[in-house]
Amino acid sequence: MNLQNSDGVKKLGKQGMMLTLAGIFAALLILYAAIPAFANTIVPISNDNAGAGALAEAMVKAPATLQGAKFKTIPPYGTPHGTSGALSYFPTDGEDFGIMTTGNVSFAGTGNTSGGAGVNLGGRPLPERGITAHDVSVLELDLLAPTDSDCLRLDFAFYSEEYPEYVNSFYNDAFIAELDRTTWTSTPDQVDDQIRDPDNFAFDSNGEVVSINSTGSTSMNDINPGGTTYDGSTVLLEAATKVSPGEHKLYLSIFDQGDGVLDSAAFVDNIRFEKVRDPNAGCKPGAQPVEGVKRTPLIIVPGAGGSILVDAADNDRELWMRLQELYDNTGEDEHLRELKLDQYGNSQGGSDVRAKDLVRQVSVNLTGVLPDFIPDYYKDYDGYITTIETLEVAGYEEGKDLFVFPYDFRKGVEDARDYEGKSLNRKIQDIIDETGSPQVDIVAHSMGGLVTRDALSKPESVGKVRKVLTLGTPVLGATKGLDILQYQMPCFVETPYVPVCLSNKATTQEIMDTFPGGHLLLPSPNYDAAEGPPLVIDHDGRADSRTGEQDYDEWSAILHEDPARNDALIEYAKEFHEANDDLQLADPSVQFARVVGDGVDTPVQIREYEYPECYYVSGTPTSGGTYECESKIGYEILKGNGDVTVPRHSAMT
Repeated sequence: MNLQNSDGVKKLGKQGMMLTLAGIFAALLILYAAIPAFANTIVPISNDNAGAGALAEAMVKAPATLQGAKFKTIPPYGTPHGTSGALSYFPTDGEDFGIMTTGNVSFAGTGNTSGGAGVNLGGRPLPERGITAHDVSVLELDLLAPTDSDCLRLDFAFYSEEYPEYVNSFYNDAFIAELDRTTWTSTPDQVDDQIRDPDNFAFDSNGEVVSINSTGSTSMNDINPGGTTYDGSTVLLEAATKVSPGEHKLYLSIFDQGDGVLDSAAFVDNIRFEKVRDPNAGCKPGAQPVEGVKRTPLIIVPGAGGSILVDAADNDRELWMRLQELYDNTGEDEHLRELKLDQYGNSQGGSDVRAKDLVRQVSVNLTGVLPDFIPDYYKDYDGYITTIETLEVAGYEEGKDLFVFPYDFRKGVEDARDYEGKSLNRKIQDIIDETGSPQVDIVAHSMGGLVTRDALSKPESVGKVRKVLTLGTPVLGATKGLDILQYQMPCFVETPYVPVCLSNKATTQEIMDTFPGGHLLLPSPNYDAAEGPPLVIDHDGRADSRTGEQDYDEWSAILHEDPARNDALIEYAKEFHEANDDLQLADPSVQFARVVGDGVDTPVQIREYEYPECYYVSGTPTSGGTYECESKIGYEILKGNGDVTVPRHSAMT
């Protein structure tokens, strides 16, 4: 198939795939940060004066202020430095910017496919710098400060493959910016201060070099380096120092501390001179986060069950998820029947059901419900709150550049609407109008990926979406859908980490039988070829003589023959998959990648088998009584690879 123009598939194994919704989605976000920015073009530069000049030209805002450049120090081998188009936060001015690394600059934009990319450039420690700094590069820029300027300022961010493994260790690669002289040293006998940098004006919030050890507003995390090869980075920073008009030298240094193995990088741009009202207040040295950084707005589209549903006709009374009632109710979960739809896809009883928000975090009282040994923190069901908080740590702000799209997951994806009745495409347009951004990014979980695919197949989406990442989207459906709708086997809502089913299986089947969205989880006609038939009859005692693996036509016939099933919705799901399994996006320039669960036990097939059930008609086993047996039909879920719900090949399609 050709769903995406720039295809990427990431796999999460047992170590990377948590079994809770929050854990899965948090893992998604880490991988989202690792998708390459396919538009970047990194151009390595030569290690001579010509290369230094090209690097400096990409960094400096006003060409007239650059008088020349050279490498005061550079490693003997490799291509550590270069220029680039759009990547991460850059450029902040013009069409390109400069990259300085301690390894191979070409790695910078390749995407984070390794936990430890690095090249040893053979740069041995230099006597004047101490004996622990390896692969040292010092770029010397000859600058001319205009007569009306009193402040030099530059934009930068620091990236490293040593994060987070070597935080607070001896291996803290660093970036340093100095004016008119370069005096930094790194020696092993300075236990509390491995690097001395008295003339560095790009120091962190603790007055130290910007490195993996930086804290506060200049600290690193694993979300910031989106699109790069690096495991961690700072936010976009700026540093300033006071200047007088005339000629100056700017020294930019980067080096490996302690060894020459794992790479680090500094992205630098927009070196400029300014006139400020009060240089003592407006041109203080030290790195500071750049205020008002324009991010591409991000929309989170949740999976089935991930939206809070309310009755707008009854003061937004919550209908889903009402988790406390699922814990407290040991019967049929009668309250779930309020979610049933009629034959026309409308809520029953005159309810006006709308999606109000994501399921963020739900607190429940477990007193007397679960064993005493379960810690208190299991009282909180973590939906998407970790996701939101993780993005906020990375600098996103909800309502500014972070948005959510809850929807009524009971209905078909073409009917997905938020509380205000807006489709995803309408939401995209509203965000573009509100933020002034030309495009948005989308992260979609499970069924949210189907909603996103449907929206992006429509002409009105063209040019409005930059990047999409889906996690565990059941493109070809899932065996679990068949399990629930026909066999009442898997639990729809379980207690976290404890095998206790909260939702009544018969009631779950009853309400799901009315959901068009629920039927989209049924395996599609294409599921057989990708994953294998979802049903095997492992006996020959059926009245209809069916036996062996059942392909789509065979198992769907079993559903149609069951008077309790919804024939219209079974056909709806079939028609949907026939039209959408090989869906084409309306805009081929959208960067599309998928995260696929792998190595986690996931239902892939249902085994129907026959077994004897025996009982004594007289006497007992010890008295030599007689017994009779009759054949019974049992069902077993066979497991394969996936993300607990969606088999690997269904999400990979």
